[in-house]
Amino acid sequence: MKKLVFIGLLIAAYWHWNNGQLPWNSNTAAVDATGKPTTWIFTFEGCGDVCSNAVRELRNRNVPFTEKVISPERPDEPDFKLWKGYGAGNTFPLLVAGNETLAGFYVPGIASLLGTTFGETYLTSTEKRYFKSHFNADGSPRIVLYGTSWCPHCAKLRKELQANQINFADIDVERVGDSKQLLQTMGIGGYPATWVGYTRVKNGSDYSEIMALAKQSKSLASF
Repeated sequence: MKKLVFIGLLIAAYWHWNNGQLPWNSNTAAVDATGKPTTWIFTFEGCGDVCSNAVRELRNRNVPFTEKVISPERPDEPDFKLWKGYGAGNTFPLLVAGNETLAGFYVPGIASLLGTTFGETYLTSTEKRYFKSHFNADGSPRIVLYGTSWCPHCAKLRKELQANQINFADIDVERVGDSKQLLQTMGIGGYPATWVGYTRVKNGSDYSEIMALAKQSKSLASF
């Protein structure tokens, strides 16, 4: 019974954090024997399609990874303790790449996770094309706003960025020729959707949150 309750909690918590993305990282980075970033995926027996799909996604991208299958019946095992240390609650799968974490199966989130850790190495050709506009010529990350002409929150954010002389890429998704593919690839379901480099801002209309991430990424520049 205890195991069934545990599994129920795992499924119920699947999309607990903003499409699965965690707002924090563990102190334990996923690295190989040489100290280079690597990828781990935490699953459990009976996890079902959500875990198998995530594993398949990594394989399709040719990402070297280690699957760590944990069990609530073996809480003393090192991998179980490692998983608990990430504070992901009961959301599965949990992907860890270097210092980055992602809870749940969400393809745009996986692209962001891999991009942040490994650059464009494991991105699809379509993802590479869209993310290209997220970086300056010297490789430094840019602020990118995806929105529309009629979105009031987009207009407000544009004014805030312009008033503070913040350089950003302003992409009207209704004016691009491949709008449907763009929205699907980037996982955009509402406006504005804002990125700093490979990282999506959790609240894409929050100027202060965008600035905090931009400063952390050292991506600010004046007009």
